[in-house]
Amino acid sequence: MRRLVREAIRLGLRRVRLHAQEQAIGFYEALGFVAEGPAFDEADIPHRFMQRDLVWKDAVAALMARGGRLLLGRRAPGGLMGGLWDLFGGKREPGEDDRGALRRELREELSIEARIGEQLDVCLYDDPRDRSVFRCPVFVVNEWSGEIVLNPEHTEVGWFAPVEVAALPLAHPDIPRLLARRLAAERGPRA
Repeated sequence: MRRLVREAIRLGLRRVRLHAQEQAIGFYEALGFVAEGPAFDEADIPHRFMQRDLVWKDAVAALMARGGRLLLGRRAPGGLMGGLWDLFGGKREPGEDDRGALRRELREELSIEARIGEQLDVCLYDDPRDRSVFRCPVFVVNEWSGEIVLNPEHTEVGWFAPVEVAALPLAHPDIPRLLARRLAAERGPRA
């Protein structure tokens, strides 16, 4: 059930609803669902409607790949995910759309002006500080202007081949899968 709720968040749904057998209401309440309305019979079993509002924090990330290599930054020690290698991006501010937030983040983190390409995927990751979830659309970024200059959030930057990415201590386990998906799309369909 937790995986289904996470998938609903990944899809951007704001509410999920279900029909719960009355005997299972406690199970669903422990997962954050709330019973509503009167009982009704379904297959001669008493049920109740239940719903759960879904909340998350909004983030964005850039998958920057060239020549089969991925650009990653090592997060500064002491911060969230300190010492781990990660895609560039960050939290979306109120009033920003995803692409605007990513342009701002890349300007702040790398001092570049980026052209944001297509959305590759949406990833979820947990914020250990408060047990909340980040919903993070990942966009392809192949074009930018300016010289890459890191801000203090990162200590290093590097271009890595897929085998190297797999060996790094990564902030998110989805990074190798995202890179493989992007590289497969660049190669195009096989004959």
